[in-house]
Parts: sequence; C-alpha cells; structure tokens
Amino acid sequence: CAHLNVTTLFSGHAAADLLDYERVDFTAALIRSLWPHYALKLVQNASSKREPPLVLEEWESGATDMEPLVQVPNLAFQMSGQMSGRKECSQQFVCHCGSRVCKTPEGFENEHVREIKKRRRLSASVGLANQLPQTQPRRLSGMPSSMGAPAGGIQVTVVYGITPPQSSQFLDGVPDWSFDSTFDPISPWAQRAMNAICTDVPAELDVVETHCWISDFRRWLVDQGMMFPISRFDGFYHHVHRFVADHKTASGDMWLDTNGAIRATALRMQVAKRSSPAEILEDQRRWRSYVAERNRQASTSASQAWATSQTWVEMEAYDEALASAWRVALLNMLGASICGLMFIMDLRIVGIIVIIIVALFTGLLFLILCFFQWQFGPWEML
Repeated sequence: CAHLNVTTLFSGHAAADLLDYERVDFTAALIRSLWPHYALKLVQNASSKREPPLVLEEWESGATDMEPLVQVPNLAFQMSGQMSGRKECSQQFVCHCGSRVCKTPEGFENEHVREIKKRRRLSASVGLANQLPQTQPRRLSGMPSSMGAPAGGIQVTVVYGITPPQSSQFLDGVPDWSFDSTFDPISPWAQRAMNAICTDVPAELDVVETHCWISDFRRWLVDQGMMFPISRFDGFYHHVHRFVADHKTASGDMWLDTNGAIRATALRMQVAKRSSPAEILEDQRRWRSYVAERNRQASTSASQAWATSQTWVEMEAYDEALASAWRVALLNMLGASICGLMFIMDLRIVGIIVIIIVALFTGLLFLILCFFQWQFGPWEML
C-alpha cells in the first residue's frame, strides 16, 4: 500500500495514563514491526479520544471490573518499499495493556506481547508515596558498598516540587510526603534556578558528571533557534513534550499529573568517590549548604529544592549504628564492673577482671581485622 490509515484502540490503565504522542509512537513502532520492509512516514496525526469504559466480568465468580478505553483515530502513514497493487489500505488494532487475556475476536490476529515503558506519572487513585522511588533497606554489616564505584562515583539527586516529611522517627508511621504547591516550572525564574543548580556547582563538590534534563532542554532550545528560558505565555509544555519525544530518558526524571504538567522533577549528578564515611558525611553537609544557598537566591517558584543520595542514607545509618555499638559496649563494661564490685566488694580484683576482658577482646579484634581481613562494622564491634 502507498498509504495506510490506522485506528488504534487502547484498553487498560497503563495506556490511559500515556500522553497522545506516546500512543502514536507505540502505534508507529507496532506498524514498523509488522511491515519491516516498508519505510513509514506519519503524514496525518490526530488527538486521542476517550471511549466509554470496558466492563469486564469473570463468569465464575461474577466479579466485575472497569478498564478505560482510549482511541487514536485516523493516523495516516505514507509507505514506500515493496509496493502492492492497492494504493490505500486501512488497519485497526486493539491493544490490551495489562495482564488480562481475552479471546481474539473474529477477523483479528494476535501479536506477541509488547511492553509499554510507563513514565512516572500521578494518578488520582494512587498516592504520592506509592510513586516515589523505593529505596533499598539500610545495610549495616561492614562498610557500605556505595562508597562509590571506581567508574561511577556517588549519585546525588536534587529534587524540586516534593516536600519531604519533617520527621521520620520509628514510631511516626509512614512518612507524609506531599507536593510543593509553590513549585512552578512554567516560571522563567524557576527554569533559570534549575539550570543554575546544575551548571554553577562549586569545584569543592567534585561533580564529575551531570544528568540534568533542564540543561539538555536549554541546549535543545538553542539548537532550535529559540531562547531559554521559555516565557510563561510561549507554550512551555508544548516545547517540553517535543523535547521529551526526542529525549526519551528525560521523562524518567519528571513526575507528571494526568494533564501532562510537571508536578516535580529530579536533577542527578555524579560525584567523585570518597574513601571514608567521614568524607561522605562532610560532602552531605556541603551539598545541603549549597542547595540552601541556591534556594535563598531563587524565586519562590523554585525555592524548596533539597538534595538526597542513597549513599548518604547508608552512611548515616552506618555511622549511627557504629556509634550505638560503641555506646552499648561501654555501657555493658561499666555495668559488669559495677555489678562485680557490688558482688565481691574488691576493687583490685574487679580491675584485674576488666583488664583481662579488654585484653581478650583486643586479641579477638586483632584476629578479625588483621588475620581474617574482615571489614570493621557495627556487628563486628558487638
């Protein structure tokens, strides 16, 4: 066919959360895989439209469920390659985006399962806590492995648009994360502040690599012959969506609402590796001072940024566990000395016993660290 008209019907929450251009890209990828010998060119695009939801019923239990339906109509592709006699063809696709298995309707053929990589998006039915990146459990045995790989170093993330919980004590329950209502990426001042926090990093922070979509966005605009920042009334999100279409990985650092607006974003930087927990905790202090200073210089539309790192979390836990282990060991020795003194009422004998115990512990520590080559950590201390 010289021209192919396509209508695609998507079912499932995964597809309903996508943006229009993402559904079009998915349809184009599907067509290219079905006709690999043709060169395709999209010549007519159309906006998606919501259809009445699909009601599903399990016949054994009678349980019902509803899934959204989105139709992408009238996509026109120009095809060149091994031409057939027909000049124009039509094709209809039904894409089930989920784990359900349906019986193939008459006149349709099954295609193999294709994965839709979802952007980080916000849904009215899903809380923010479920969409935040899940951190690994704190590892306290020995020296944490995230001191910095030789090639990659330590990753530091600066977050805009999310307000962290004020406290996270053990008995506080689930931390109360929320969105920063003052964050407004449409503001030119906010765009400048986000770009500056990536490009004006002091040398003492030892940043070796940056992954900031806002800086890439600025270069992309300049290459397009446009100015940065985008003014409030010049279609900021229109340009951002075009930029994301060209830079797919940028969407992974954005939290979007159902309208495609940026509610929060993350800017990532790689820092040179450190050799000790003390250096990493000192780095944490410097980063927090740097971000706090940037917040003071920024306008209210981007003045609540904060920095975090998985390595900092592990080092804080390691440092606190090690300090707690020393406190427990000293308290145990003090308690044993007091109890021994009360029992035998002889300070000289109690002192000899304490010296013997310290000598035994020192010899055991020598074997652990020097002979067996274990790394020293809280568990080794205990």
